[in-house]
Amino acid sequence: MSRGGKRPACACCGSLERHRTVRAVWQPLVGAELRRLKAIQFSLDPSVNKDWFDYLEVSIYEKRNSLDLEDIYRLGGSYDIVICNHVLEHIEDDRRAFREIMRVLTPSGLFQFTVPLPCTRAVTEEWGYPDRPHGHYRLYGRDVIDRFAKARPGTRFLCVPCGDPVTGEPDFVYFAFPKERRLNGIHRVLGQAFPSLTVDGHGGSSASAGVRHAADR
Repeated sequence: MSRGGKRPACACCGSLERHRTVRAVWQPLVGAELRRLKAIQFSLDPSVNKDWFDYLEVSIYEKRNSLDLEDIYRLGGSYDIVICNHVLEHIEDDRRAFREIMRVLTPSGLFQFTVPLPCTRAVTEEWGYPDRPHGHYRLYGRDVIDRFAKARPGTRFLCVPCGDPVTGEPDFVYFAFPKERRLNGIHRVLGQAFPSLTVDGHGGSSASAGVRHAADR
């Protein structure tokens, strides 16, 4: 049960709070521009719709089209968008995976990702082995942007503090950009969708967002 006492799973489609949260952030971005872009999604979930993009490839670990995030078997600049929700915590070397993801992005591309419960702690807790029963190597904290900024200096980040539109459960949705240009466009669109948008890192409310630049540190 969520904090509001509502059941988090949809009785019709089975979507969870984290799926609805990601979709709510993507929704303002859906339009003619996305339909010209090539995307890849690691792990199958209902957060995004394949019809939003010109092409959406799906990689499911040890199943259909299984790709190793630490060594992605694709040429550099292969995708305009990479989507990776609740996956990085399952990767032993997540910093290497982050660099690989940024490698396969076009210079004007974007990487959208989420991790479990980053709003519940300040510092990432790492234990170095896959726990049971979830297979997580770590529990991320609010320092996740700093962690990946150090892994690939020059990366630009957008953090959107938001919440499940059904239960109100808070969460963060992250975007990473090889270049400034795409960040500015996404920031502008989400600023219209979230009137309280701020540019101060993780922000404070469920209707705010913040931009962090690796170059700022």
